[in-house]
Amino acid sequence: YYVLENFSPAIVTIILANLYREILDLIRGGKHDLNMLVVWGTVFVLFYLLKVVMESIASIYINAEIFEKGSYVLRNMIVKKSTELPLIHYEDSDMMDLQKKAQECVDDDRISSIFMLSSVLITSVLGVVSLIITLFTYHWSLALVATISVSQFYVATYISEKKKYKISSTLAKEKRRQDYLWSLFLNSSSIKEMRVMGFIGLLKEKWKNQRNYIYEKIWKEEFHQHKGIFLCDLIRMGGYLIGIILSIILLFNRSIDVAIFGTVLTSFISIQTAIQ
Repeated sequence: YYVLENFSPAIVTIILANLYREILDLIRGGKHDLNMLVVWGTVFVLFYLLKVVMESIASIYINAEIFEKGSYVLRNMIVKKSTELPLIHYEDSDMMDLQKKAQECVDDDRISSIFMLSSVLITSVLGVVSLIITLFTYHWSLALVATISVSQFYVATYISEKKKYKISSTLAKEKRRQDYLWSLFLNSSSIKEMRVMGFIGLLKEKWKNQRNYIYEKIWKEEFHQHKGIFLCDLIRMGGYLIGIILSIILLFNRSIDVAIFGTVLTSFISIQTAIQ
């Protein structure tokens, strides 16, 4: 499905270019073949239906097999590892931090997500190359502008994800402390003791302060990340406007025809999205 999905923009660009050309010839009353118009229209519809069917099958398989079954297998592995650990390790804070990270990894479906991202990346590279080649055949400047206008996403994503990973690692101990404080409010024995001794308010404040500290760290990083993405999107939109202007110039210079002009605008967005 991902092979089909990532080659889809290039395939659709070619199909639409031929379809538009046949429609224009028909409107102008020039030399045209009605059968070819039907053929290209049928190819477009069949390709769309194939994508819908493949997407449905892929969605079921991804959710049931990769995420649900993957989570089940990984949880069993954590349980098995936990039961095999010598009891002395449960007094080691570093070991407990590792266990917390492993549990978060499973809870957030990170292993399954990495597998899916790897699948998408491998097929996306092939899809992007095919789309760049397709756009390049119309004019080299269009492929160049489309590529450059989204290249900054690589840098922005690398920097932000590296910071996010570092923060996530440093907060493992803090999250474990927060979870422990929260667990006290869910344990009947702890609640009785807190009420009798009168320090329930103190623990409540400690938990709130711990929660706020963690969320503040995460919020600041998320805020900086989204600021970077917003700036990247502005550059991307600027690149798209340049692409439109270039397409109009090429159209007036007769470097491309009207049919290609329409498909170029569509494929320009597709190549930006694919690279991003």
